[in-house]
This record gives sequence, C-alpha cells and structure tokens, in this order.
Amino acid sequence: AAIDELDRRLSNIQRFLRLKIFKEGLKNIKQFIADEYCNMMK
Repeated sequence: AAIDELDRRLSNIQRFLRLKIFKEGLKNIKQFIADEYCNMMK
C-alpha cells in the first residue's frame, strides 16, 4: 500500500536535528497540521 511505501522511504532518511519520528509509522496519524505536512515533504 502507499502508506507502507511512504513509511519505508521515511525510515531510510538519515536522522538529523528536528526530524520528527513517528514511532508507529504513518498509519496511526489521523490528521496532520499544515506545518507537519510541509516538514514531512521537505
């Protein structure tokens, strides 16, 4: 599924300061605020 693929890709990003970690992946995210969505897309 698309969410699983996005979770896999996000998990491959090197860690850096201010990187938001979703411990349960994106499946449990019900609603993003605009700032979180923009930061994820960066």
